[in-house]
Amino acid sequence: MADRGDDKIVRLPGVAEPVAGHAKPKAETTENAGRRRAFHFLPVAASMVGVCAALVALVKVAEFRIGPSAVDEYSACAGVLFLASVITSYLSLRLDDSPRLAARLGLIADMLFIAGLVVITAVTMLFAYEVI
Repeated sequence: MADRGDDKIVRLPGVAEPVAGHAKPKAETTENAGRRRAFHFLPVAASMVGVCAALVALVKVAEFRIGPSAVDEYSACAGVLFLASVITSYLSLRLDDSPRLAARLGLIADMLFIAGLVVITAVTMLFAYEVI
């Protein structure tokens, strides 16, 4: 059989390692996946801190008209969860020396973010149905 050149290594611009014709991409390590995930939701969690702060301010203004409510306190708790998510996510991205710790911090940031979303959604639902 004649050599058709299918097994040549092709170097693509911007790719760090060569790509072979039949080579499969390397599986992403857990550490890299955790850091990549933390990188993606860091700005979203930071924005949610601002959303919670705005909600607290709006409820404080509305309390003069609708009466006292616990929505601002619960929204502040959600804001603290989002802030903790931002801090752990940031630390996950900054720790180059210990990838295992960075991955663990990324996972903690992920869990804090989900907890903040659950709390703010519950507060919204309870406020909409005038439970709190």
